Amino acid sequence: MQSFDISLIRICGFVVLTSVMILGAVSDGDAQPRRKVGFISGITRTDQLPTPELRDARKRMVKNQRISYRQLQVLADRGDSLAALLVAKQLYQKPELAKDSLHYFTMAAAAGRSGAIKPLVALVRKIQPEPANQKRLAAAEAALRAHAARGDEAAFEGLMSAYRSGTPFENSPAKYAEFRANAAHRGNATAALEEAISLISTSGMTTKRNEIEAYLVVAERSSDLKTQSVAGALRRKLASAAATETPKSGDMNE
Repeated sequence: MQSFDISLIRICGFVVLTSVMILGAVSDGDAQPRRKVGFISGITRTDQLPTPELRDARKRMVKNQRISYRQLQVLADRGDSLAALLVAKQLYQKPELAKDSLHYFTMAAAAGRSGAIKPLVALVRKIQPEPANQKRLAAAEAALRAHAARGDEAAFEGLMSAYRSGTPFENSPAKYAEFRANAAHRGNATAALEEAISLISTSGMTTKRNEIEAYLVVAERSSDLKTQSVAGALRRKLASAAATETPKSGDMNE
């Protein structure tokens, strides 16, 4: 009996020890910042920085303590997305530095910071699509597409507006059609309405009636009242057109 009790104690001790080791491993893993799919990681921990000065500067930045602009810029240039966002916000106040602001907002957005999206969209609308700006605009576009793919409405609307206007991104007309169709298929109400309108303008009310109605049903679920109203009006018009084309029973025998 005593031998059995000792064995049982040993087994229980082993189970507890194993559980502690597993929990420790999970805890250590959770302590690491989780990388968002589709975004770059960059500097996410203070111990990733090479010098005591930079580590101290980052600690003060994270604690919202005083830090010079130069220190912020060095941290941003090393890939710290929080520093990039803070630098971009300072530059954003100076219109003559719009290109530099675009660069740092793009860095922050590319690391997954949604707070960079609205000012980034605003800057994209202002930057001229000159050859010297194409590289930065392409990076901004990639960051916005990554956020739009994760459901960020501001990023989606910004891209739709840019593609629709044909500037500043390269090959905007072709991208607009593709982006709109993909978004509509995923259930985006704005894209669904635009896709329905596009089909009506190119094919009429009857040629692709089922496809048009499917898009309008999605659009009617929008939280935007204007989108709901337009989609509802088009569905009624679609139904009216279908009723007009349906042969009457008496006509079938003539």
